[in-house]
Parts: sequence; C-alpha cells; structure tokens
Amino acid sequence: MSPCIEALEVAANLQAEQLQYLEDNALKKLEGMDDQLTDVQEDLDTKSENLAQMKTMMTKYWEKGDESLVPILTSLAGFTPAEAGPYTRPLLSST
Repeated sequence: MSPCIEALEVAANLQAEQLQYLEDNALKKLEGMDDQLTDVQEDLDTKSENLAQMKTMMTKYWEKGDESLVPILTSLAGFTPAEAGPYTRPLLSST
C-alpha cells in the first residue's frame, strides 16, 4: 500500500472519530435540552391548572361571597401560610 493511501486512511479515520465525538456531544446536549423542555412543559401545565382552579374559586367567591374560599384562593395565588395569615385569620376566627 502506498504511503499516500495510508495517509488518506489515517486522515479518514481521524475525521470519522471527530464526527462521532461531535455527534455524541450533540446528542447529549439535545437530550439535556429535551429534559429542560419537559420540565418547563410540566411547570406550565401545573400553573395553567392552578390558574383554572383559581378562576373557578374566584367566580364562586364573587357569586356567593363565600369567605371560606379565601384560604383556597390565597394558596392558589402562591401565598405562604404566613403571608396569607392576615387575610385568613379574621375569617377563621369568625367561624
């Protein structure tokens, strides 16, 4: 085999290894991005569901003036129990 052909074979093998390395890294990066997208979609679904529940509770509250819904509304709005305390304590103590 001529030295020229051997050099070409070596170059081709090196290029194939480089391509495989790039492909492997690209696949890892895509898999990571896919996981991130899945997480974002799950967060979006959860927040959409919470918003729908909050709209339902707000409608009931407005229609009926049912103050027992206030703790549910504050929870759905993302208030911690400590933050919601000033809004819910007077309601709880009046029952």
